[in-house]
Amino acid sequence: MKSITIQWGQENEQRVGRHEERRSNHGCGQPARTRKKERKIGKMKKGIAMLLTLALLLTVLPAALAEDNAPDLKGTTIRILSEDCFSSDASWANILPLYAKVEADTGVKLDWEIITSDYTNIMLTRLAGSADGSPDIVQLNTDAGTWAKLIEDGVLVNIKELMDENAPHLAQFFREKRPDIMGSMTYVDGGIYTIPDAAYETVEDFYGKLATSGDNILMYRADLAEKLNIEEPKTIEDLHKMLLAFKAYDASIIPLHIWNYTSWQSIRVFANCYGLKWANPNTGSNFFRANDDGTVEFTAITDEAKAWVKEMATWVSEDLVSTTVNAEDKMGLPGTGKVGVCYVGNYGTMQELNKLLEDNGVEGAYFKALPWLTGPNGEKGIGTRVSFENAIGIVDNGDTEQIKKVLQYIDYTYFTDEGIVSQALGVQGVNWDYDADGQPRLNDETIQAWYVDKTSSLQKMGGNGHCRMPQVYRQSLREYMDQVAIEAGAKKAKTEEELKVCQDWADAAFLSYPFMYYTAEEQAVIDDIFGDLGTYVNEMINRFVLGELDIDENWDEFVSNVKAMNIDTVVAAYQSAYDRYLGK
Repeated sequence: MKSITIQWGQENEQRVGRHEERRSNHGCGQPARTRKKERKIGKMKKGIAMLLTLALLLTVLPAALAEDNAPDLKGTTIRILSEDCFSSDASWANILPLYAKVEADTGVKLDWEIITSDYTNIMLTRLAGSADGSPDIVQLNTDAGTWAKLIEDGVLVNIKELMDENAPHLAQFFREKRPDIMGSMTYVDGGIYTIPDAAYETVEDFYGKLATSGDNILMYRADLAEKLNIEEPKTIEDLHKMLLAFKAYDASIIPLHIWNYTSWQSIRVFANCYGLKWANPNTGSNFFRANDDGTVEFTAITDEAKAWVKEMATWVSEDLVSTTVNAEDKMGLPGTGKVGVCYVGNYGTMQELNKLLEDNGVEGAYFKALPWLTGPNGEKGIGTRVSFENAIGIVDNGDTEQIKKVLQYIDYTYFTDEGIVSQALGVQGVNWDYDADGQPRLNDETIQAWYVDKTSSLQKMGGNGHCRMPQVYRQSLREYMDQVAIEAGAKKAKTEEELKVCQDWADAAFLSYPFMYYTAEEQAVIDDIFGDLGTYVNEMINRFVLGELDIDENWDEFVSNVKAMNIDTVVAAYQSAYDRYLGK
């Protein structure tokens, strides 16, 4: 264990220990908490998203906010309890210049307590201690159940009625830009006690991640497809035919290479081509779907699920799908030219993989990104993975004026325009500033050090996803940084064809069944019933896909067993919570 308290009288370059690899906590302690719902705000395909209902029920902010003027926090000390940085090549000392500017702007004194190992247990122990010396702000990577206990125990402040006056930018973010997140953060009593430690500024920005960087986009051997006169696949059936053709052409080629049979980078992603709205087992998604009429449905026992399972089982039986557990094989196999289709996220960028083919002397071979596929009924979709269990809360120390000042600090530091840009680009006036058109731009010195000389990284300069406090991702900033890297020669630009495919994947994206809090009764149903039931469903699907059980002979029994295990009771619990999320 290593715990260090940093006061601003100390040297800013004091290091507080190396970053501990971030633990994945999606769905931890909360089986099936983040479910899928087909919603799209802005680029919607099926009408106005129902989750905007929440925004209509809440007070609308004034159309114009004041300029990003720094609040007067002179004489205020704010104590912050958190873990180390997001970035593996940076430590907490790197962000100190950024917060030194916040101190200079506001007059606040920041007292950081940074935990660099076993942080969750240490933080919870600290919160359970006496009020004397307790932090004002706490950040946790935990599960919704733990957050709920902190709320029920009165540890955290309900900020809902305090936001308009003390955190107008945060209120605008919740109510105007991301009402879906406000719905997720709303506790069962109607209060808001937590703020996500990372979120996209708009849903369009969320999907924009797919459009610019991809998210494990599928690649295929375009040179082989051309040689075999195969047109670019557009449907599940097209891809099946391509895999068969690759196998017939060269028996040594693995037609479709995946991580395993249960991850996002697997054949499970194709469930969305059948309308099942599956996102990722790590977010507890497990085939729950919110329909356009507001009803919740468990799709794993539907006819569409059976059709998807049969198709995937066919691919496996025809020896078209293979996995490997060997890390070196996973990284090196596509570069040998012995893989027909694979996920770009598994091996680096498509350009990097094509360079690997070239370096290995696989003459004329190259991969292209595969447009997202439609299913037999024209279904198309990629479930985005959403969890807001990694969050911060304000500790209720009984001092209302202190709580208001803490909110003012959070609002200015993380939710103003300058705050959002600074979390991405570093210190204003040192790493970046606004140009004549009001656009934030890195200065030449930072670009030279980061992209050209490569003597430092932006993380080590104080920017780019470094801080485990609220960070709002703005897609235009990410696109700008990509362009800077391309112009500096540190990154290759995507071709128009690549960008088109990435946009195609972005257009297919939908929000997963939302993160939300559950009442004690709802949670008891989910924990007591769906724990075993969800395990049974996933095990049976794997057995069907891998050919261990005949689907036609055993599917009806599978469906009957799921119903007998009280899936309707679980759906009712989710329905109750979802109705509350929508403001019904």
